[in-house]
Formats: sequence, C-alpha cells, structure tokens
Amino acid sequence: GTQRRAFNLWGEAAQQASAMADTSLSGAIQVTESVYQALKGRYLFQLRGHHYLEGVGELSTYLLSGRL
Repeated sequence: GTQRRAFNLWGEAAQQASAMADTSLSGAIQVTESVYQALKGRYLFQLRGHHYLEGVGELSTYLLSGRL
C-alpha cells in the first residue's frame, strides 16, 4: 500500500469511547459499567462518577485500582 486509508466510526460504542477519553484522568484506567461487571471478581475498582452522553444516556464510570 502506497495510499493511506481513512476510517470513520459511528454508533454507541464510538460515542462511549470518545466520552471515556474526554473524561478520563491522566495515568488512570477508566472503564465503563460493562467492563466493571465483567472484571469485578478479579480487580478492584472505585466508582468515578456518572457522565451524561447525548443519545446514549448516563454512563457510570470506574477507575481500576488494583488486583484482588
């Protein structure tokens, strides 16, 4: 390939990823409710807060704080 490809992503997953990036703390690992639910038996998390995302609603976010 000599041509650079460009892609656009749309939808709820892309909106959530953008919101997570916009609201994250430097050096922290911030996750959504679904990631928290999947990993809460193996890792420690702190509730960071709730963020409203247009078209999606309110998202609960958590910060990874260590392993169990």
